[in-house]
This record gives sequence, C-alpha cells and structure tokens, in this order.
Amino acid sequence: MLRTKHLLSLLLLSLLFFSPLSSVNGSNIYKKLLKTSDLINANPKEAIKIIDSLKQLPEVNENQNLKIQIYDLESRAALMLKDYNKAYNTLKEMDSLLYVSSEMSRIASNYNRWGMLLTKMGVYEKAMEYLLKAYKIRHDLEESETLVCSQNALAALYFEINEGNMAKATIQKAVKHINNTNDVSLRAMILDNAGQIEEKFGHMDSALFYYHKAIKQEQQSNNIIGQIQTCQNLAGLYIKKDMLDSAFHYAMTALDLANKINAQQDIVSLKLTLTEILIKRSQFDNAELMLLTVYPEVETSIDLKIKKRAYNLFSDIYENKNDLKKALQFAKKTIFITDSLITEDKEDKMSQLAFIYNMGEKEKEIETYQKLLLTKTQKSSLRHAITVATLILLTGGLTIILFRLYKGRKNQTLQLNSELKEKKRLEQDYQSLEEKHTLMSSGYGRLLEKEQKTNSFLKTKAETIDFSKHNMQESIQTITTFSSNMLLGSDIDNKQKMYLEKIHASGKALERILNKMVKTSSEIISSTHDFDICDINVIAAETTKFVKEKQIENEFLEVVFSFPQVASSFKLYSNQKAIIRAFEFLIENAFTYKEQGIIKIGYKVVDKQIRFYVDDSRINVPISTQTAIYQWQNMGVTNHSQLDDENLSPLFHTCQIVQSINSNLNFETSNTWGNMFYFILPLLHDETTKQKNEQVFPCWNDKHILIADDEFLNFEILRNYIKPTNARVSHAKNGQEILEMIKVFKFDLIIMDIKMPQMDGIDTMYELKKQSNKIPVIAQSVHAMESERTSLLQMGFAEFMLKPINKTELYQIADKLFMLTS
Repeated sequence: MLRTKHLLSLLLLSLLFFSPLSSVNGSNIYKKLLKTSDLINANPKEAIKIIDSLKQLPEVNENQNLKIQIYDLESRAALMLKDYNKAYNTLKEMDSLLYVSSEMSRIASNYNRWGMLLTKMGVYEKAMEYLLKAYKIRHDLEESETLVCSQNALAALYFEINEGNMAKATIQKAVKHINNTNDVSLRAMILDNAGQIEEKFGHMDSALFYYHKAIKQEQQSNNIIGQIQTCQNLAGLYIKKDMLDSAFHYAMTALDLANKINAQQDIVSLKLTLTEILIKRSQFDNAELMLLTVYPEVETSIDLKIKKRAYNLFSDIYENKNDLKKALQFAKKTIFITDSLITEDKEDKMSQLAFIYNMGEKEKEIETYQKLLLTKTQKSSLRHAITVATLILLTGGLTIILFRLYKGRKNQTLQLNSELKEKKRLEQDYQSLEEKHTLMSSGYGRLLEKEQKTNSFLKTKAETIDFSKHNMQESIQTITTFSSNMLLGSDIDNKQKMYLEKIHASGKALERILNKMVKTSSEIISSTHDFDICDINVIAAETTKFVKEKQIENEFLEVVFSFPQVASSFKLYSNQKAIIRAFEFLIENAFTYKEQGIIKIGYKVVDKQIRFYVDDSRINVPISTQTAIYQWQNMGVTNHSQLDDENLSPLFHTCQIVQSINSNLNFETSNTWGNMFYFILPLLHDETTKQKNEQVFPCWNDKHILIADDEFLNFEILRNYIKPTNARVSHAKNGQEILEMIKVFKFDLIIMDIKMPQMDGIDTMYELKKQSNKIPVIAQSVHAMESERTSLLQMGFAEFMLKPINKTELYQIADKLFMLTS
C-alpha cells in the first residue's frame, strides 16, 4: 500500500513538472520586447528606457528566459549608441545567465557581441578569440544566417588591424551569402562595412556602390542610426573625391536624421563635416558661423578627438581670414589636445592589459563552472529519464504492479536485508583499512622521528668521544713515554721493571682503544652528514623519474620541468640523496591535491646559490600550514596529529631533511597565482671564471618582506626585484590584510601603497602606530608633492618612494633600514 502511494505521488509530481506554464503578464512582456526590438534601429535611446522599465518588473526576475532576451536587446542598443561600458556590463550579466543554459546558439551570439565590443575597445587579440569561438559554434550548428553575422564581425576586426586581404576576403564571403539572412538591418550593416573596407584600400567606386545599397536597406528597415552612419561615410567619401555638392547633400541628410532622434554626438560630428565642406568652398564666414553653433558642445565634450578636429578647423578658418592671433590660439589648443590624446592612449593600453587579465581570470571561472554544470546536467538528465520511464511503466502496467506487489514484497525485504548486511560489512572493512592506514602513517612518522633522534644521539656521542681523545691522548702519551724511558735505565730491579712493563703495555692498549673509538666516531659523523660533491644532472634525472611514476596516478596535472645547464665553474657540496628525498616529499605534497592545473619543477642558479623549487599554480598555502612550517623550523614545535594529515606530513618531512643539510624550507604564496615551495643551497664557485660586469645583489636570506598593493602587476614587479636577494616575500591587497598578517608572521619590512581599497595606507599606518609596531614601512605612490612627502614621514613612514620604483634605489633604502633595525 505504501509503495502504491509513493508511485502515485511520483505520477502527480511528473504531470505537474511537464505541464505548460502560462501567464498573462508574461505574454504582455514578450509583446513589449518585440516592439522594443523593432524600435532599436529607429531610436535606441528610447529602446534603452523601455528595457530599464521592464527590468524592474518582478515577473522578469523570476523568468530566466525573459532576462536573457532583455539583456540581449540591451547589449544591441548599447553597441549602436557606442555606450561601451553599458555593453560590457550587460554582456557580463548575459555570461552569468548562459552558464546554466545549453542553448549553443545564444552562447555563440554572446561570443559574437563580445568580439564586436572588444574590437571597438581595441583589445584585438581577445576579440579574435571570441569571434572565432562564435564562428565555430555557428558553423557546427549549420546556421547560415548567423554565420553571415560572424563573417561581418571578423571582417570589421581585420579592417581595424590593417589585414587588408583578410578583410576583403571575409567581407566578400558575407556579401556573397547576404541573401541567407532575412534581417534587413544585418544586410545594411554588411554592405556598409564592405563600403568602408573598399574605401580604406582606395576602391572609391566600389565603396560608393556598397554605400548606396546600404542606404536602401536602412531606409527599408527604418534604421535611423544606420542611415546616419552611412550618410556620414558617403559625405566623407565625396569630400575625398572633391564632389562637394554631393558631400553637402549627404551631410545635411544625416544631420536631419540626427536631429530627429537627438543624437547629440552625431550632430556635432556632422556640423564639423559641413564646416569642412564650407572651408573647401572658401566660404569662411559661413564656416565660422556653423562652427560657432557647436562650439559650446565641443568645449564640454569629453571626446578629445572631436575637440582636436574642431580646433583644427578654427585654426584653418582664421588662418585663411588672416586673423593670425586667433589661428595661433587654436593651434596651441590643438597641440595641447594632441598631448592629452597621447596620454589617453597610454591609459587605454594599460586598461586593455588589465581587461585582458580580468578576462583570463573570468574564463578560468567559466571553465570550472561549466565542468560542474556538465556533471549537474548529466545528473538532471538521468533524473528526467527515470521520471519518464516511471510514467510509462505506471501508465501501461499499473494493474500488473498492484497484482504482484504482495508477492514480490517478501523477496525484496530479504534482498534489502542482504544488501544492508553487505553494506555494513564493507563499511567495517573500510574503517578497519582506514585505521591501519592511519596507524601506518603515524608509525612511519614516529619511526622517522626516532631515526633522526638516534642519529642525533650517535652524532653527539661520537663528537664527545672525539673531544675526549684530545684531552686523554696527551696523558696516555706521557705515561707510555715515561715508562719507556724508565725501562731503558739500568738502575731498576726486576720488580720495578715488571711494573713498568705492565704500565707501558696498559698505556699502549689504552691508546689502541682510544684510536678505535675515534675511528668509530668519524664513521658515525660521516654517515650522518655524508656531504660530497653532488651531480646535479643525477638529481634532475631521479626527480623526473619519480614524477613520471606519480603522474600515472593523477592524469589531471600537467608537469613542466625546468632543469637548465649549470656552469661547470659551480659545484654543489651537500648530501645528494637528501636533496632528492626532499624534492620527492614536495612533489608528493603537490600531488595530494587532485584539481586540474600546472606544476613547475626545477632549479635555478642565482648569485652563487641554487634554488630547488616546486611551483603549483592551483592553490595558495593556507595560514594554518604557514604557521605549522614556521613552528617546525623556528620553534621546534611538532604536533603528532599534524603528521597524520596527508597535506601536512610531506611538508614536515621536507623540513626535517632540508634542515639536516643546513637549509630551510621557504615558500611564496598568493590567492591569484598559487604557491611555490623551495630550499636554497650554496654553490662553490671558481673566482677566476667570474664575469667582470656581473651584477651584485644584496643578500637578504633571513629577511621577510610584505608588499601591500591592490594591483597585482605592481606586486609582480616588486617581487621580481626582490627575488634575487633571496628574501621571503608575502602579499597583502589592503590594510585589513596587513593587520591580520602581522599577528601571525614576523616581517622585517613593509612596502605599502598609499591608495588601497577598504583601508588605505594612511589609516593602516595610524593602526600600526596605535599597536606600537616597530616594523619599518616604505610608502609608495604614483605622485606626491614635497610637502606631502614630509607629512608622510611625520606620520611614521620610514621612507617614501615614487612609482615606478627604481630597483637600485629600493636596494639602497631597504639596506639602510635593515641596518638601522638590526
């Protein structure tokens, strides 16, 4: 009876799940979206207002499909209005919504929009990547209409990067298949794009042909924005051909359309074009009047290119009117704007680099999310399949199930009991194996610890015997020499001679025992240290062999080796087996994490030292692990429960081995680029092979420096400056992180940016002074007056440095501060 109720409940839930949902409000919203789609070509500003009002409706927030359609229209309108910030934010929202969508056509459309936006922003490499992704998806889906759209976008990109042949070939493909699309606006866009490409490469007649065809398509679809753009292009082309009447006609046509939709930016640009035509006609008074009508808008405009164009035209007018004073005034303004444009171009390049970096981080997040999504989708598909199968079985065989329910119940109960017993037995076996594994791990750790204690004891004992030898040897030699001299004398009787012979024999026996003890001592000392010239190539070969064996167990990881050739003038004097074993423990630590990523393994020679490292791009070093390593190496504190942890045990053993060869385990870590564990050993160097102009770096082996900067690129620059000094480097993004990190770690120097989010450098310095912290702090900033520098020093900063930081100056200032605080 219970099973029957359960099956009926499943049937009811399935019917509810598959039943269609309808909403009157939803229907009205879809109608508005259709009207808005038609309005975008005629008046994109008005379309944006309607879209903003729709986004406020609760029905939209509850319906993911509606959200996707609204953001799709918003990105189209923003691109037409050249509002690239709005387009960027809208496409980001689209990305987050499409994570949970399997509609490849929509994903391709979003990739294509990303490519068009990045082309406009000048980020050409990323634009090419997105456009090729969109093209591939559409080609695989055999969508001929959208494939034309991708070809048009690629042609525009080739046009921007001056790839003439590629641009012409791609746009010709789009023009050839233009009839595959029913979208009149897309046809117009392709024809206009073809005209621009032909014009750029000097084919004026072909450009005119495409522009006129584009105008007809735009008039047919009432695409006002497109008509304005094409008319502007025609006006510019006729000016080049010196056909000023035609140029004036199309410029006035475009101006009327721009006034109709109040496209202020286009109005200003078109009036400047009309001014240029009037100047070519030598109508300088009319040109001046036309230019004065837009002068207030030019002065308040943030578009420096518009300003430069207007000032050039003013300068030409006044030069032709022989008003040289005004001509010179506007020429100076033009020069000033040119300098500003150069500065703006540099800032654009920096923002593009930051954008590319953020896009790379975003793509990593998307890749991870899509893998999780694939797993969820597979599970969801399985559930749907089970539900459908259940419905079919219920519909066709409900009577049979009810008839056989009682008969099969007893067998099912027996089978269930059997499965439960088997499950319980397996759980007990698994628990037993787990306990044995734990005992073996802890036993191995204790065994290693006992072995180290035994070696230490034997070493101490041997050293004690060696020390005793020096104190006892002189006394023994004195006794044997005295007894020898007495035996040589003739004035002793037999009894004295017998005693002297016994003393002499005992002294010799004692000397032999002492020499044997010293020999044993030397053997113990040599077995514990066993230092010799190491073969670095053997270390590299053994490490590579070990990694290849481990990689069979974990195929997710990509391993990159870096074993450069070491100059023959360098010799490594250490314990070769200990180095290989330490390397193996660090590699085991990296392989305990099963995530996909890259591990870099190798060594690097810097300033007569060799650094052996394992660089893991996937994860950072947790604070708990950092604290444990510090306690093992500096305080001698060992918690046996840590040795049972598979993530800590390899690091503990590495610390023990590395310290036995007179080094320490160091690490660098960040939330962005993962972690790097390394240990450093000195190299013997033939001074005769030293280069005369070799750069000398300061030695900061025992120093720990904290770099506080919210910009990762700035942190990377400073870290590369400090790396050759062998100082340990940590990273904080704001003042809050600084205050938390100084509670856990001991720092010798802080290099802090003044402008940081959450808590800036000034507030952080105030908190450090409240805590009576004695760590010297170097302030860094992009610009500061001398008075500001003085006030920063009065606040408590030890020194001030101007960005970009000079490497030599950094070394000098840091060395001075280390001397003052040591």
